[in-house]
Amino acid sequence: MKTLALPALLALAFVAAASAEPRVAEERIVLRTGAGDLVLALYPDVAPRTVAQLLKLTRMGVFDSTHFYRVDPSFLVQLSDAANRTVPLSPEQRAAITPLPLELSAPKHVRGALTMAHRDGEPDSAETSFSILLVDAPHLDGSYTVFGRLESGWEVLDEILRVPRSQKHRPVVKIEVKRAEVVNGAKLAEASLAPATVVPVPEAFLRAAMAAEAAEAARRYIPPAIAGGILLMIALDLFCWFYLEKLSQRVVAACLLLSVLTGAFLCVVILTPSAHESPLLAIFLFAGLLGTIRLMGRLE
Repeated sequence: MKTLALPALLALAFVAAASAEPRVAEERIVLRTGAGDLVLALYPDVAPRTVAQLLKLTRMGVFDSTHFYRVDPSFLVQLSDAANRTVPLSPEQRAAITPLPLELSAPKHVRGALTMAHRDGEPDSAETSFSILLVDAPHLDGSYTVFGRLESGWEVLDEILRVPRSQKHRPVVKIEVKRAEVVNGAKLAEASLAPATVVPVPEAFLRAAMAAEAAEAARRYIPPAIAGGILLMIALDLFCWFYLEKLSQRVVAACLLLSVLTGAFLCVVILTPSAHESPLLAIFLFAGLLGTIRLMGRLE
């Protein structure tokens, strides 16, 4: 029994160790944003080089005036690279930013995880941009460094998510990190954390966002005339296919002619707006119409 129990105990211990949360550093990074404060807990044993550099850069003020440039409610909220912050980096700050190697370990990409961004195909190119995951993302495991988790501020993220966004998940107004600072965990309770705040969006931006949504909806909308024309072409072609041997050549030619004319009509309706912006497309459209006219002559 002892022989069987020992492997079982070892297996249970291994599972418990793998599922246990990594040790959290005493220091926290507090992002004081226009929507409220976010508190980031760090994993120094999991990603020592990443955590050390982020703490150093925070103390140097590198993250001040950065912003959340990507907000995807079904995926993540991503902080911009410090090189794109509102206030230009000083020479000392720029020199302190060095590429970070990929640090892989047990923590998974789960909701609330902090994960470093890097250039596509270059896992050792992470610098200052990182994301807060809003959902579990197991497809990222093994490809990005998890260096901590969001300790508090979910209600702040809710306010960030309420800001209108473009089709590419860019907020219509800048959600800025006004200041980032390192706070000792023991003093965190004494620190004054700003609660969640509604991000003001000017009326002009709201109107622009609504107009963009309307334009996108219009782009995806299929007008009844186009839908009807497509159905008519299909019906005519199927009619000729099934009754080809029972119909006279004159009737078949008339059906095919109507199908060709319908196709030409659809081309004109669909492509004409784009042809105003593309001379090459306009030439192809004109050539297509000439070809249609010639085909009509052959079908008569």
